Amino acid sequence: MENWIEKFKNGDFVINCETEAEANKLMEILALNEIGWHRIGDTKEKNNFEHYMSETCYNIENDRLWYANIDYYIDEEHRKVVKFSELKKHTTNKKENKNMKTKKTTKTNIYQTIYNPPATIIMWTDETKTVVKTSANDDYDPVFGFLMAYFQKNSGMTKTQVGLS
Repeated sequence: MENWIEKFKNGDFVINCETEAEANKLMEILALNEIGWHRIGDTKEKNNFEHYMSETCYNIENDRLWYANIDYYIDEEHRKVVKFSELKKHTTNKKENKNMKTKKTTKTNIYQTIYNPPATIIMWTDETKTVVKTSANDDYDPVFGFLMAYFQKNSGMTKTQVGLS
């Protein structure tokens, strides 16, 4: 889909985000393209996903962002609904995205960190997670746990492969 952000801004379709991670990524892209909510509020601060969960759809009207349930757009507005996962397939094509502002992302984007002794868990924006646990004879250290999880994600190596266990 050539330059989907412009088509979205023109109201050619609405976007359905089936996961909160997708909604967060969409909000990030919209913020970079200076698209905000119809009421005061930064798209990076709120995605409104909790209202309709996997049936949440977003659209542009009068240059502002709105959201509703997928059924509203299909039944009431008779709008074309495009899944965000389908748009993501197209964001890797440089020709199609030359006019769209995007933030360079890597697999190191952290969505959430959970400290739950003896485990440290990092949730990533690519919808994966890395879990590291303290060995039975070691004291729990949240900083070390975070660093190990971060290292494992970015190196692809495990604690055993590094020689720390």
